[in-house]
Amino acid sequence: TIMAMRCLARRLSLSDLPGRRGPSWIGSGHRCGFNTAEGLQVPGTSSSSSLETHRARPVKPLTFKKEVLIFESPVDVQELMTSARHKCFVGTGLAMGGFYAFSISAGAAIPLELVAFLGSSALVNSYVLLVMAQRLMKSLASRHVDRVVVMPTPLDSIKEEQEHADMDMASKLLLNLASMEERLAMTPELRLQVRTASSERWFSLVNPLKVDEEFGLEEAPEKASFADMCGKLRLLDIDVEEGELHDLALVTALKSSQKIVVDERAEPRSDVGPLLAVPLGSPAPGVMLSEVLKEDVEKAANVTRDEAAVEAIEAIGRRGLTGGVCVLGAGLLFVVGENARGADGVARWNNLKLPF
Repeated sequence: TIMAMRCLARRLSLSDLPGRRGPSWIGSGHRCGFNTAEGLQVPGTSSSSSLETHRARPVKPLTFKKEVLIFESPVDVQELMTSARHKCFVGTGLAMGGFYAFSISAGAAIPLELVAFLGSSALVNSYVLLVMAQRLMKSLASRHVDRVVVMPTPLDSIKEEQEHADMDMASKLLLNLASMEERLAMTPELRLQVRTASSERWFSLVNPLKVDEEFGLEEAPEKASFADMCGKLRLLDIDVEEGELHDLALVTALKSSQKIVVDERAEPRSDVGPLLAVPLGSPAPGVMLSEVLKEDVEKAANVTRDEAAVEAIEAIGRRGLTGGVCVLGAGLLFVVGENARGADGVARWNNLKLPF
């Protein structure tokens, strides 16, 4: 790499001589798809450091001639939801048993209003576990990303890449120095297919447009970046720790990209079970990513929890079961206390007549 940089510096210095022409890619970065700075300076020709040459190097956009799988999750969300749903049902039954035991044991000693309050609490607890928890799990499942596929690049970008194949060795080496984040930023449009646990989405990532004030146009609402959707909002949960990464650099660059979502199309998946299926003709579960604004990110920044969708679904089932066990234990404790009361009304362990 150092030898290539020296060779390039020598060629650039020779281009300043009379009758010499510089390399054809200098000053034509936007036309060729390269990110070059104006007035490229090379060590030895000015007082600028070699860092200016590094910043002014050309960057080749990303191009894909066929579909490329870059991420895949091994988690079966359908099975995970079935397990969590079963735990919620068991927790509901245990909680109902605990409320019933408490009302039977202490029903004669508490006022009727408190008994009615306990009954209402039992119904509310059942509604939360049987209805609200199921809706929340479906919402979390719509955010869990099963796979990410990069779609083929438009033909115009592929033609530009074929033109770049005739570049000399030094220029090609400079192109290879660019990071994945830089190449993604230089890519005009990147088409993705994202499959979640309950939907299929196709959309394009492009750079946000900036409205020029000289034309007197009203500034349009700023859309949320793809990084915000994967980070602060968690609308797309790409779990890089548990998933299989076929291109770690590109997945990391996507999760930190400031590009916005356009030309989005979403369809519900037809190969899912009854827990994730939607009625025929209904829209795909989840939020349309192309409609999320920057102000939505600021509002939800303090509300969204930093927890993966899979972990949240597991936590719902675990909390439902644990809550049911606690309520049942409290109800049985009241039953034991009532049976331990003596003739004087004081509860003693000896009154239980335990075998041990």
